[in-house]
Amino acid sequence: TLGIKAKSIEGYLYPEAYRFDSSMSTRQIMKIMVGQFWKKVTPEMVKRAEILGFDLDQFVTFASIVGKERNDSKSKRKISAIFHKRLSKGMPMQSKATAVYDLEDFSGEIKQSHLKRKSPYNTYIIRGLPPGPVGNPGIDSLEATINPTRALPKEIKTLNSWSSKVLWDSFIKTERYAAFSVIINDQLPAFNFIIVGSFSEDDPQSDNFIVQYIEIINPSNKVQQRINNFRSGNYGYDKMALGFAHLVQFVDLNFDGYLDFRLLFSAGATGNNYYDSYIYDQASGKFKFDSEISELCGVTVDNDNKQIVTYGRVSYCDETMEYYNVIEDKLVLVKVENSREKKMKDGTFVCFKYTGIPHNKKIKNIKKEPLDGSLDKRARGPLGIPYVRPSATEPSPIKRPMPKENNMPLQ
Repeated sequence: TLGIKAKSIEGYLYPEAYRFDSSMSTRQIMKIMVGQFWKKVTPEMVKRAEILGFDLDQFVTFASIVGKERNDSKSKRKISAIFHKRLSKGMPMQSKATAVYDLEDFSGEIKQSHLKRKSPYNTYIIRGLPPGPVGNPGIDSLEATINPTRALPKEIKTLNSWSSKVLWDSFIKTERYAAFSVIINDQLPAFNFIIVGSFSEDDPQSDNFIVQYIEIINPSNKVQQRINNFRSGNYGYDKMALGFAHLVQFVDLNFDGYLDFRLLFSAGATGNNYYDSYIYDQASGKFKFDSEISELCGVTVDNDNKQIVTYGRVSYCDETMEYYNVIEDKLVLVKVENSREKKMKDGTFVCFKYTGIPHNKKIKNIKKEPLDGSLDKRARGPLGIPYVRPSATEPSPIKRPMPKENNMPLQ
C-alpha cells in the first residue's frame, strides 16, 4: 500500500521536519514520511539508477551509505564516486557506518574490531551492497548516488575534432570526459567544451556513457557556463547509437552567423534523431536552451533557403517532412510533405507524396505526385535504415556556414 517492495521500511522514511498530531497512529506517520519520499524521488531518478545497475532498494541502500559517510552535498558526490568505482572493480565498499549498523550496544566509537566483525551489513567484509538500507537518505544522498563526481585532471588537453569517434575514444581513455575547442564565429576565439560523465558499468566498450554536465568557456569575455539540466530520458550513448547520429553538432540554427550547439538526446536508426538545442546568445556570451527546436525530429538546416527542415518516419511510405522559416527567433511553418500509400482500382498500392501549406490553422494539400523511394531522398534498406550513415570521422552532417575558412576546432 506504500509502494515499497523491500523487506523493511527503513530507507523510505524521508528525513525532514514534520508536524504530527499526537492522535496519529504509527502507520499514519509512516505513510506521510513515505509519501514525502515519493515526492522527492522522481521516475527519472529511478530510471537513472537502473542505468547504473540498481533496482529501487539497491538505489536507496547505496544512498543511505553515502548519507552516513558525508554531510555536505559536494562531499557526498565525491564519496559516491569512490563507492561506485569500488563496486565496479569488485572491491568491498569499506564504509565504517555499515560495520556497526546492526550492533545493539554500539557506543559511538568505531574500532578496528568492528571493521573485522562478521555481519551481512559490514562492507569491510562483504562485497557488494548490504541486504538493505542502513538509514533514511535525504535528497542530497539520493542525487549523489546517481550523479557521482570524480575530480577532473588539472590540465585538460582539448581535442582537434568533435566527431563521434574522437569523442567516444576520449570517453574510453579517460573514463570521465572529452574536451574540445570550437570556433563558432570567425570574429571570436575558439570556445572550449568539456563533456563530463561516466560509464554505468566497468566495461566502457559495451556500455552507455552517461553525460552529467557540460562546461563551456567563452575566452572572449571569460564567461564560464555549465549545462546540467538535460531532458529526462537521457539514457546515455553507446557506439551503436553513435552509428546513427552524431553526439554533438554545431550549426547555425537561427541564421545569425554564430554556430549553435546541439547535444544528442535520442538516436533513431531510420533518422528519427532528437537533440537538445542551445542557441548562442550574443548579449550574454552563453548558449541558451531552445525548447521549440529541441522538440523537432530529424532536424537539418537548409542554408540556401534559410530554413529548418525536419524528418520523421514511421514506416515505408509513412513519413513527414516539415519546413520552417526562422522569423525573430520563432519558427514559422511554411510547408509540409507527407508520404502515404493509396490503394488503386486494380488492387495495387501506390506511394504518393502530398505537399501542403498552412491554411486557416490547418494544412491544405496543394500537390499530389507518385513517390519512388524515401521522402528525404535517402537510399534505405528493407528496415528503413539509410545505407549511408553519418561518418564517424566527420564532425557534423549539417552544412555549417561559419567560420568562413574552416569549421574544425583549434588545438
